Amino acid sequence: MGDRIPIEIILHILSYLPKKEIIKLLTINHNWFNVVSKQIYNTIVLRDKKDLFNIRNLFTATAKQSLQHNHGFYSSYNYGALVRKLDLSRLDCCNLVTDPVLRDLTLDTQNLTSLNLYNCHQVTDTIFKMILVKAIHIKHLFLAGATQLTGNALISIRSKPPILQTLNIYLIPDFFHNMSSRKLGALKPVLGNLRTFKAGKLCTRHSEILCTSFEGLEELWLHGATDHQVRSILMQHHRNNTGCLKSLTLKYCKLDKVTFSYIPRSIRHLTYEHGPCSDYGWLHKHIQNLVTLRLTYSADFSLDEHLHQARALRVFAPPCISGICGLPHWSSSINRLILTIPMVSEDFDILMDAYCNQLVELQVVGSGLQKSFGRFMPCLKIFVWKVEYIPLTRFQTLPRLIPLLRVLAIGVNDERDDNIVNTLEGWKYLEVYHLKVKEPSGLEYDFGHDFQYWEKHDDVCRK
Repeated sequence: MGDRIPIEIILHILSYLPKKEIIKLLTINHNWFNVVSKQIYNTIVLRDKKDLFNIRNLFTATAKQSLQHNHGFYSSYNYGALVRKLDLSRLDCCNLVTDPVLRDLTLDTQNLTSLNLYNCHQVTDTIFKMILVKAIHIKHLFLAGATQLTGNALISIRSKPPILQTLNIYLIPDFFHNMSSRKLGALKPVLGNLRTFKAGKLCTRHSEILCTSFEGLEELWLHGATDHQVRSILMQHHRNNTGCLKSLTLKYCKLDKVTFSYIPRSIRHLTYEHGPCSDYGWLHKHIQNLVTLRLTYSADFSLDEHLHQARALRVFAPPCISGICGLPHWSSSINRLILTIPMVSEDFDILMDAYCNQLVELQVVGSGLQKSFGRFMPCLKIFVWKVEYIPLTRFQTLPRLIPLLRVLAIGVNDERDDNIVNTLEGWKYLEVYHLKVKEPSGLEYDFGHDFQYWEKHDDVCRK
């Protein structure tokens, strides 16, 4: 097999197969076992206690095997060495992840490139430093909610020059807090090489040193940062004039007019949510280049005034619905529409007439829009309808109207659970769903699969 087809091509082909089909190939022969093992253990995503127990035992056993130079019958590889991505963000109980557990999971993961420790709040710098010393190829660190970790551990990164590209420290406000100016200065090569940085409040005694360290960012995501911190980072990019910052997300950040003026023209994706803004004049110089625009503060915002040049816009979450009917005239290429404010059915019909054949994502609020969902939407993959409840008969028509749906959230009136289950089975590609169900008796309950994780995914990982 290996003599005829390069392993890289085989792995690329295997990447299109379901895991249960790939596992069947393990029993063909020794060579296939080695190749298939590389595909199966390239990415490890742990979801429950059983997954954690099995993978921990496997990695510790094969690590001992490797030390004894006894590789067993099938594979000469240490399974830990095959891992490139280790994701613990899906665990239903993150209290299970302690320093000893994480040590066993990473005994021989020297080829690790991506590590997600979302909400693993029992993990400390001690084991985190050990991982960074061994994993010289690490590029992506998703640490949101791992509250005991600090920036001191990043000094352990050994690669020269540093190759870390993604750092997510959302929900760790003290990550840089106790670091001295000397240690923050030592981190400049690491932070200066970052392409994506996500953080909540940046609590530090040396804010200027920290905020001027991000020189090569392509994506900046901040939640609750101060006006001074945001301005310092944007001014650094303004001084360097690199034009590399493409995506800017600011949530619960109170900025003044001067700070807005430093938003670079290179921005293609802009989100400003839950932060006051009395003047959107700064938007004029960016609007013609924006592909994504999400605004959720509606003070004196006029769609007509600001969006008539939005020719490149693909993703739009407007802060108000005033003038929304004119959107198809400004931008004909919208494929993701997030409407968080209730609107009348006549206005919604205009939008659906213009975009129903091209929308990939639609999020909408309102109970008077049921008649508008009789259209065939061939491209729609994400549908979130925040409505009280729709009739079961209306819900049962959706698989026919939205055949490619992958994510669904909706409320349904139902008399029997099997009616809903049968309808869900009508979607061939459905992966994530959340249903609010109301019975005739008035009893309400929820059920779903992976929707909470999907909602928080932007916080946990990179977009």
